[in-house]
Amino acid sequence: MKKDKGLIEYSLSLIFLMICIFVVLLVFSYRRSIVERYYIEDGLAASTLAAAVIDTDIYGETEDLIISNTDNAYMVFKQTLKTNLGLDDAFVPVNRTFMDSEVNVQEFRVYNVKDGLITEILYDEHGNKQMQVLGSGVLTPNGKEVESTTVYSKIEFDVKGYMNHVQRQTMEYCADVVKN
Repeated sequence: MKKDKGLIEYSLSLIFLMICIFVVLLVFSYRRSIVERYYIEDGLAASTLAAAVIDTDIYGETEDLIISNTDNAYMVFKQTLKTNLGLDDAFVPVNRTFMDSEVNVQEFRVYNVKDGLITEILYDEHGNKQMQVLGSGVLTPNGKEVESTTVYSKIEFDVKGYMNHVQRQTMEYCADVVKN
């Protein structure tokens, strides 16, 4: 009888220990994913802000904050995004710890505001450029009202989670350029 009781206590202790180890692994995995997500959000924000390069000649003449060379702004955004997120030239992460796929730039938009008119320049996921003049009361895709020259970006990538579970993630950021 004593042998059976010791075996049961030993088995229950072993099961409890395995459950504790599993919970600790889940907590570490969750913490790691939070840190990586902040890292990616910060990289996207910094890249979007870097692309907000106003034309100093226009600003010097008219005090209008305009991004006149949107092709350059798009190139600066992509270059800075590669640097900030540790991507190679094909936008694939060099160190695949969290992001598990190529990072796709889904949208890059520049909203230039001048004399109450808003001009939207959109670069789609293939880098194609479209331009349209809009009135007032324009919202960015993430719902922010455009009041001054604004840059909006949206990226998409796969995230590797616990036990190699892969999930598609989308992140977006909006940065406005103000005089103050």
